[in-house]
Amino acid sequence: MRVFYAFIFCIALVPLFVCPTTVYSKTEVSMENKTSWLSDVLGWKAVSDPSPYNSSTIFKYMNGAAELYLAFNFRGLKTTRFEKSGRPSIVVEVYEMGSPEDAYGVFTFEQQDPEAGIGQGSEFGGGLLRFWKGRNFVTIFGEEPGPDIEEAILVLGRRIAATITDSGNPPKILGYLPDKTLPFTKKDAWFLRSHIHLNQRFFVARANIIRRSTCKF
Repeated sequence: MRVFYAFIFCIALVPLFVCPTTVYSKTEVSMENKTSWLSDVLGWKAVSDPSPYNSSTIFKYMNGAAELYLAFNFRGLKTTRFEKSGRPSIVVEVYEMGSPEDAYGVFTFEQQDPEAGIGQGSEFGGGLLRFWKGRNFVTIFGEEPGPDIEEAILVLGRRIAATITDSGNPPKILGYLPDKTLPFTKKDAWFLRSHIHLNQRFFVARANIIRRSTCKF
């Protein structure tokens, strides 16, 4: 049902929200220190300083998924690992995107689990926490499941979210969608920047047939 209504919505409104990545400057900017990296969370300790990545080096960190972030105007990534003796590690990834709309877009692209009440929008399931706040998109996951590690992930997520001082608004186009009225709600919407993303959801064409040069929200 979600796929059907999302398809109808995309066909009707896709010219409004599928925009090329050239809307924002491609000049690389340094990632501001908006997150305070905590050294100890319920016994899990950071084993090193956060490792930074930019649009040129992100491919060294992930293979095959970097295009998703780059299309949402990726600016930088900081990641670190937390370890505890005898327990699985926890990995934290803090992405800085070009705008709050981009952070929202990355978050909604794979959204499927229940809300966790962290940041401006979140989900938690299977030992994976995802949330967005301001221009930041954050993932925190344990390498193996367990009640104690899941508790640590949620505590770490709340602490990181509290240190992100800026906030932003989701895309204005969401104002056209109902909050609770069926059959389509804001939670069911995907915000896309690229026709490549659109084709992963509903194949339209190999080329960017929309060809929008500007995007206003």
